[in-house]
Amino acid sequence: METADGRQKEIWIDFYPNEERLFDSLKEREDSSLCILLLNIDMLKRENYDMAKIFNMQYPGMIVLFVFGREELVFQAFEYKPFWFVRREKVEDELYHVMERAFEELERRMEKQTVVKCSEGRVHIAHKDILYLEIVHRKVSVYLVQERALEVRGTRKGLLEKLNDEKMIQINSGCAVNVEWIESYTKDTVVMKNGKRLPVSRDRAKTVKLQIREDWGEG
Repeated sequence: METADGRQKEIWIDFYPNEERLFDSLKEREDSSLCILLLNIDMLKRENYDMAKIFNMQYPGMIVLFVFGREELVFQAFEYKPFWFVRREKVEDELYHVMERAFEELERRMEKQTVVKCSEGRVHIAHKDILYLEIVHRKVSVYLVQERALEVRGTRKGLLEKLNDEKMIQINSGCAVNVEWIESYTKDTVVMKNGKRLPVSRDRAKTVKLQIREDWGEG
């Protein structure tokens, strides 16, 4: 595939006749956040919209594109936060441009990495893999989606400045979370997609709510 600026991109395309085959394939992927999934939402019966919900929970970083032929289905699909929509009757005109946007997002994700110093030495951390970071016993710990924690050198403030990522939001004086991994929130708590509950301080409650709603497109 050749992009607008003349660069070549190598891509693999797989077809899955049912959700079982798709989920089996995703389990074998090292990094689902570098996958682009096209879903035919006309084929999703109302009760099967749970499948899209599962994608959000198990593969929150994956880029999902909905292909539809009936515009009224778009409103039902918004809650699943697809990356973009493609109209079937305009697929030849729209798909190329949508895929360009998706590839740009993939490039952005691959570029966002930070090197930290910890007991394991110098470690490269992909921003998308950070669940949250917090001060534990006066030391900064970074919790990753791979159920792994790194105790890094430096301060929480210094690490946030180094990350310089708008997806990281501070919820209290000792903790910042990756908004992409938030499952739900209240005025005093955020629940991460791994089930971890983290407290929101009273003085940051309003700001945290606004940042989450803005990122979720509810702003």
